[in-house]
Amino acid sequence: MTSNHDLLFIDGSIHLLVRWACLNAGETLEDELERFCRVVRDSPVAWSTMPLGVVSALLDVLADEIDSAGSPPRPAEFDVRLARAAGDWPPAEFLRYLAEYLRDKDYESSPRLEELPMSFLEAQIRFSQAFQIIHRFVRISSSDPYPDVVDAAGAAASTEHPSGCGTVLVSAAAELQQILLMFRSREELDTLLGNFGWPPPSRQDLQSLLAAIHTHFDEQH
Repeated sequence: MTSNHDLLFIDGSIHLLVRWACLNAGETLEDELERFCRVVRDSPVAWSTMPLGVVSALLDVLADEIDSAGSPPRPAEFDVRLARAAGDWPPAEFLRYLAEYLRDKDYESSPRLEELPMSFLEAQIRFSQAFQIIHRFVRISSSDPYPDVVDAAGAAASTEHPSGCGTVLVSAAAELQQILLMFRSREELDTLLGNFGWPPPSRQDLQSLLAAIHTHFDEQH
């Protein structure tokens, strides 16, 4: 059974932040930290429940704990990931750097997408429910016999019925609308959705999927 202490390292903001710090291949650490800050700032729920100032405070507490001789053990996977992210820095010093960076950025505005493109990991967090429904749409529309796009969209929209319609499907609709507003060209959509390994749906496909969700709400709820 996972202890309450271990939960701090295997899920949530600290886990995510250290994971991002490890995955900055081809990017600077500061770019990945800016993306983390942008995710938190752009989500009213995250900003209300776990603002950047609170995350920085947790990082400071964790750094003090690591420096303490009697600190409880942490999951081995987290320590390995933290050491990889810290590089030549002592882990506690690295965590304090992260804390200071987030604290300084607490009330700054987020960089625009043209200034700092969205990474795939950032997109997965922002659009998790939409990606789930898009994946179902692509799987259904690629099946044999190949259904009409509208029928495939309707089938994908109904996969959460009835229990997930007020949660998953509502969020998916909002995220789909956001994708359509933020990524206007075919090239932008291909970049956003092409990392999944399946042929990216077109803008028209996403519009059909969003329309199918609204139709589902009207007809079934």
